[in-house]
Amino acid sequence: MTALMFCNPAIAFVGAAIVSVVATPPSYGAPAAFSDDGNHVYLLGSKLPKGTALDIDLTDLTAKKLNLGVSTEVRGIANAPRALLFVTEKSLYRLPLPTGEPGKICDAPAGCLFNDVACNRAQHGILLLCRTKDGRDWPSYYLREQEKTPSLIATRRVNALVGAVFDREGHLFFAAEGDIWEGSVEPPPEPELPISVEAIRFGPVALRETANGTSSSTGARELAVAGATIYAHMTRMGGSGWGEMISVRWPGEPKGEDGKAPSIESGVKPNVETFKSALATFRVYGPNQGASYLCGSPDGRKVFFATRNEDVDPNTKGVRFYVGDDAGEVHLLDGLKIDDPG
Repeated sequence: MTALMFCNPAIAFVGAAIVSVVATPPSYGAPAAFSDDGNHVYLLGSKLPKGTALDIDLTDLTAKKLNLGVSTEVRGIANAPRALLFVTEKSLYRLPLPTGEPGKICDAPAGCLFNDVACNRAQHGILLLCRTKDGRDWPSYYLREQEKTPSLIATRRVNALVGAVFDREGHLFFAAEGDIWEGSVEPPPEPELPISVEAIRFGPVALRETANGTSSSTGARELAVAGATIYAHMTRMGGSGWGEMISVRWPGEPKGEDGKAPSIESGVKPNVETFKSALATFRVYGPNQGASYLCGSPDGRKVFFATRNEDVDPNTKGVRFYVGDDAGEVHLLDGLKIDDPG
């Protein structure tokens, strides 16, 4: 029996949805997720047994393993009301919390594999990052709660929606070509037309170059939201190594001098002002060449992430864990001493 996406039939969300979205290779999905109350963080990692997450209690900084109820590799994990959502390459599951058995929601569309999952609480939907089995495309899909077959999403002029997450109001944030975008998943205007993602770039943070040698380009890969502060894991584009944890601020939708959304006639000024505003509070928190465990709490007030500095301690790779707030301030969890699951 297929599991409901969010909860049991008596309290199921009306019109809830699942969205399937793209990711650039060789990216895995979100490596961490908060609990509903924000007191726990669940981490994925290659050093853990397959089908297992590391449950960190932020109230006393202890950790224990959580069995997700599957025997295959979990690619991505996300918080949902009273549950965790997670994906293997072939299926999407819901695990009720604090106790319960996992239930399968759906399988990946034909020819595709799941990479990641994100929950849109405000609009009662779930976003899934996919890739085709041949690794050439990263299509998007949408599945309404009362339907069994996902529908294709149109994502024009971007090749992939990377690290996609929602804030508590349902704004969609993602990375494309290393920069940070904001938008929404929109229903089709006509039944025969596809669902679409409508978004604009507001955080130009990608560092691109064209040197005839090993690429040193870096860009945003994973995102988390706290208020209007967007935390991002910057990683090497087209290779491994290098990486930093940063944040920018989402200034809201760009507006022209008349206070309305800008049009072509408005020129470039409204968008440039948006770029300047987003980068005005730009912060760097430290290096990270590995798993970031970046995730945001359901109430939209805090994020969790790690930095790594092997020069500090090569044995532990200098892993330090932090909680960040909606002002971009971060607080070191100095008492959290765990074996890095990544």
